[in-house]
Amino acid sequence: MRESRSVGVGMIVGFLVVVLGALPARGVETSAPASGSSEAQPPAPNPPPPPMPVAPPGPTYPPPPPAYGTPPSRSPPPAAPAYPGAPPPPPYYGAPPQPPSGPWAGYPPPPVPHVHDGFFLRMHFGPALTHASGSAAAISPSGTMGDAVYAGPGVSGGIALGGVVAPNFIVHGVLLATSVDNPDVKLAGTSIGQARTSASVLAIGGGATYYVEPFNLYLSGNLLGAQFELGGRDSGTNQVYDSKGGLGFEAMVGKEWWASSEWGLGAAAEFVGASMKDKNVSDIRWTTTSFALLFSATYN
Repeated sequence: MRESRSVGVGMIVGFLVVVLGALPARGVETSAPASGSSEAQPPAPNPPPPPMPVAPPGPTYPPPPPAYGTPPSRSPPPAAPAYPGAPPPPPYYGAPPQPPSGPWAGYPPPPVPHVHDGFFLRMHFGPALTHASGSAAAISPSGTMGDAVYAGPGVSGGIALGGVVAPNFIVHGVLLATSVDNPDVKLAGTSIGQARTSASVLAIGGGATYYVEPFNLYLSGNLLGAQFELGGRDSGTNQVYDSKGGLGFEAMVGKEWWASSEWGLGAAAEFVGASMKDKNVSDIRWTTTSFALLFSATYN
């Protein structure tokens, strides 16, 4: 009887030990080990917290623009191929436009005033009064001897070609002519009316022109090699008298107004004088003078 009780108590104690050993450590507080135990039991670790819920994605916005003058973070596009006349690229892609530079800083330069430079061309034409006198002998169909004078209204024309060698100073060559048709004739001081002839002076030479600015007024002078010619038809016979080459000069004063950046139009007064000997009669010396009011056109 006593044995059966001790066996039953032992079975109960063993069952309790098994049950207590199988219980989980969560929520069970273990008592401090007895002073006689050789090892301390560590406390049970706390379980990890549950994961936080993920927030749903919100609306997306473009990145803010870069600050003024700050280059963007994206890489620049490939450079375009250069071609003649292409403007230079900015310092970097996306840079603000550069302010204009130069002496006028983006403003158009002032208009360039008209100046005389480079190639020079002047043409003139207009009415003239010409006077030609032959000393010591007269030329007439009847052979009347004495001084002869041929005078009357006619025309004068000429052309000058050259170039500017200094500011407003031009050097040029000239070709000019004056002519009178049916001039009034005097022989030995007696008027015999108009002759069926023409009196002409042909001249070639060179000189210079100077412009007085800002008035565009010019003075011109030329030294000439000249020849006088008297020709016409009288009594069915051609009669031509001409002189040897002689010396002459031309003086002009004129005023022009600019019609474009290169052309000037204006008016001028001209005087031409020359002296030469006759080819056939060495005793005859022809002296010619001409006054003209001219229209002039100048390219310069």
